[in-house]
Amino acid sequence: GVLTPEPLIEVDGVKQSRLKGLKKGEYYVYVNDQNYEFVDPKTLENECGCIAADTIFIDEPSALSVEISERHYITYNGDKDGVLVAHGRGGSPFLSSDGKPFPYEYEWSKAITSGDSIYKIANDSVLANISSGRYKVKITDRNGVETTSAVFNLIQPDPLEVTVKVLQGLNCTGEGIGQAEVVVTGGTKPYSYFWERGDTTCVIKELFQGIYSVVVRDGRYLDSKANYRTKKAFVEIDPPNGMDIKATIKEPSCHSNVDGSIDLVVTGGVAPYAYLWNDETKEAVRKGLAAGKYEVAVTDANDCKVIAKYTLEEPAALVANIGDDFTLCKDQSVTLNGSLGIDSIAYRWTKDGTEVSTDSLYKVNSAGVYRLTVTNRAGCTAYDEVVVKQSDNELVADFVVASKIPNNANVYAINITRTNYDRVDWLMPAEAVILEQTDDQVQFSISKNGYYMIGLAGYRGQCKNILYKRIEVVNKGDINEYNESEPFLRTFTVYPNPDEGNFKVSVELREATDYTLSLSDGQSAVIETKEITNSAGKDTVFDMPGKPGVYYLRFVSKEMTSVFKIMTN
Repeated sequence: GVLTPEPLIEVDGVKQSRLKGLKKGEYYVYVNDQNYEFVDPKTLENECGCIAADTIFIDEPSALSVEISERHYITYNGDKDGVLVAHGRGGSPFLSSDGKPFPYEYEWSKAITSGDSIYKIANDSVLANISSGRYKVKITDRNGVETTSAVFNLIQPDPLEVTVKVLQGLNCTGEGIGQAEVVVTGGTKPYSYFWERGDTTCVIKELFQGIYSVVVRDGRYLDSKANYRTKKAFVEIDPPNGMDIKATIKEPSCHSNVDGSIDLVVTGGVAPYAYLWNDETKEAVRKGLAAGKYEVAVTDANDCKVIAKYTLEEPAALVANIGDDFTLCKDQSVTLNGSLGIDSIAYRWTKDGTEVSTDSLYKVNSAGVYRLTVTNRAGCTAYDEVVVKQSDNELVADFVVASKIPNNANVYAINITRTNYDRVDWLMPAEAVILEQTDDQVQFSISKNGYYMIGLAGYRGQCKNILYKRIEVVNKGDINEYNESEPFLRTFTVYPNPDEGNFKVSVELREATDYTLSLSDGQSAVIETKEITNSAGKDTVFDMPGKPGVYYLRFVSKEMTSVFKIMTN
């Protein structure tokens, strides 16, 4: 057909004519000049120079289309990690010179109950971080041509659900023939199974009575190791009307007692029941039991068997301890300590079978057999006894030591025992470092602050006498004055052993001072006094009265006081 173009117009000296609304195809254009109408006859030869012709082919782009594909699925039910990709084809894509980031413009939408929800910011071929749903995308090319994809249904797995069913139960309590199977729905296969007892299969066998748990993991574990989903389920394997044993236990009341008991009550199963203990006893009630382990097998009429184990425990042994046998020196008393350091303990002391005290401590000053019996609230008892002998030997251990000393200082303790002895032992704490030790003195140091006990044990014949004194170790700056040299009173002795007549008192001091020596009788009546001034010690003569008895010689100075006991026959 013949198409009529628009009238000619001149643009920049060039005449132009436009023809619009053309379809794809081949078009022929003819241009005649003003002389064309006068050509006669109209032959090709005559028309040459008056007419021009051209052929123009009008092409069209391929049809614009778009489809959606899934780049990443929804990993778990409820997740928002889906990714869709729009694949546009045909039309007239945007060129780089158009300043567009993509070949097409994209408009994503999601179908919802009340219509479509438009993703205004999703002008991209990729739509990410989305949940399950029905999606479509519209694309527009550079010619303004639009097309919309078919709806893409992005699905999610069903919720992972796990149950466990019993495939085979038990006939009797104690059997191990049970079987259980895991039933899984939802999620994504394959599933992995993790039983509490270590199995990794869907079905487990050889189950005893009890509750079993399993954790199931679905096949998308590798996609999200840090945040994968699991589901836990339980199954109980229990025999029908299984036997149950309840025991009433009474443990032995005292250590080594045989008054414990176990009383069994059986329910379930089929009566009658048979009992067989590990010591061949066949009773449901056991009495007169000692501490120990007991096991019983209970069998019902269907030959179902249940085994129960029990342990009877006894109280710790009650222990009384008042030490070893010993011998008293003349006029000596020793306090026996029987305290157990716990409440509700009754104490009973006897001497030669006669009760003498109900205190935890008892002072012994004469020979005899002493027994302590202790009884607790439960009536459990224990006893200990010592045999005490009496000696005529006189022994009173004594020593001097500073009550407060600096740490790491060299300290002296001096033996000032005034009675004869066979030997002495210094009783020092484990923290003391011994620098020098003789019967007369011990030099030591202690580095750690605190309170410590220093003792001296004297022995004469079969008897002994022990004296303890407490010292405190402090920092050196906490003591105003302290002399690390030997003690003030070095020597205080009497010789010869006085019976009557004169005797001498030998005194040796660390440094010169004024001191007094005073002789008195057992009634504290002063017999003679000597005043010595500015002396570091010397021998002083006294007259001993001829009357037998006990006398006391006292050394008194501003630095210290000491007493020497003298006995005459």
